[in-house]
Amino acid sequence: MYLNLSGNKIKDEGLTDFVELMKVNVKLLEISFGGNTISNEGITILAGMLPHNKTLRHLDLSRNSFSDAGFEVFADALAFNEGILYLDIAKNKEITDEGSLISLCDALTFNKKLQTLDLTGLVVRKPFLKQNFDQALKRNITLQDVIGKIPSNIISAELEQNILIEKELLPLFQTAYRPGKDAFQLSLVESNIEHHTRLILKDQPSRLHKAAFKLIRNFDIRSVDFTSAGLHDDSMRMLALYLRTDPNLRSIVLDKNMFSDEGLQKLTKELEKNTKLAHLSIKGCTNLSNAGLQKLCDVISTTNTCLF
Repeated sequence: MYLNLSGNKIKDEGLTDFVELMKVNVKLLEISFGGNTISNEGITILAGMLPHNKTLRHLDLSRNSFSDAGFEVFADALAFNEGILYLDIAKNKEITDEGSLISLCDALTFNKKLQTLDLTGLVVRKPFLKQNFDQALKRNITLQDVIGKIPSNIISAELEQNILIEKELLPLFQTAYRPGKDAFQLSLVESNIEHHTRLILKDQPSRLHKAAFKLIRNFDIRSVDFTSAGLHDDSMRMLALYLRTDPNLRSIVLDKNMFSDEGLQKLTKELEKNTKLAHLSIKGCTNLSNAGLQKLCDVISTTNTCLF
């Protein structure tokens, strides 16, 4: 269902009642408030529906009268919204990249739904994109398209990774994973089997590595299978950096990959401090030497008490 209220000189009156209805709405998918006179008070009122409504997919707030002071409240609430895929805030010229757009970036680090953002007509400069937007996108896996006059080659790489995550990696993600008889039994280290999530990257191309590590960093994944995924030393560096954060990852399968002792050493160093990884498989990695494997065994036996 689509509700078009654009160009009706709507002000702030009546928005409170509308928000109360939207808190329980389960049918309305698109709303356009474009070309009205909604002020800071009005956009603040509309923010009240965001944490409660999961049905609305498309929201047009373009060409209104609010500024940074009002949109900052809206942006903060957007962090907790679980429905909107497309947000249009085009031609609200009082929104700036020194004000509420920074709050919007903060929201993107928590928001798990938004895919398209229309910033047409807003002044978005390179320092903001580098310091705020790009950094926020490193912790966001859903935003794929930013519309407007945006300087190129600053945020495009992160957006492209998010497209790969949705189209090629999420289909490889399993929830409530039930391991087979030959797999490591995560139930040995997990009390709740519903936490047994797994990402299966077996036989996947190396072009997915960066996007895969982005997904792993931002999802609570308990098991990853990299068998024959073309992992080289640089990929092992990314995995080591992730393990440095001591995540909830319990099992890693690295079988039949091409990394060398150098890559394994990066991983080994982080295992000295990791307290949660319980299973590591490195079968059929022909570029490894006995010296590299011995160093790993020494670390496991002397400093790591989790692996078994």
